[in-house]
Amino acid sequence: MKSLSRILLFFLILTAWRCGASRSVNLHELPNYQTQAPQIVFLDLKVKKGAGDTETVTLDNAILGKGEIRRQLTMATSAVQIRTVAVDSAGRTVETWHVDHPLHREVEVASPGGQMERRKLAVDEGVFSLRFQADPRIQKLVFYRVEAGKKPKVLYTLRLKP
Repeated sequence: MKSLSRILLFFLILTAWRCGASRSVNLHELPNYQTQAPQIVFLDLKVKKGAGDTETVTLDNAILGKGEIRRQLTMATSAVQIRTVAVDSAGRTVETWHVDHPLHREVEVASPGGQMERRKLAVDEGVFSLRFQADPRIQKLVFYRVEAGKKPKVLYTLRLKP
């Protein structure tokens, strides 16, 4: 019986690790919530480097603003990105956004010879923001680490409640 309990516990831990962290947010409880006006959702998220290849994403701040968002062009250029997928109740993609991964940033610096070159920054913590039009179809946001040649990895899931 003990071995069965241990196997079940191991399976639960493994499942939670592979799926990333999860949290729920009630939109009607956020600052500036209005029932009639179109609203923009502003999210600030923090990414921390963990042991090995692990990364932890947490929601730092969420707020609503009155208005309609203009169509955004996402210009992620980094080799490592965070893809956010807005999903409806049937599991269909409503919208997708890409941002440069804050732990894998590159900057241009002048070399000793006077030439500009790109260098990777080594950081253990970073932040990124996401803004989107509040849409009752969006039930959750799934954040993935995306890197060329590798399978996307789920970092975090944020469930949105109207």
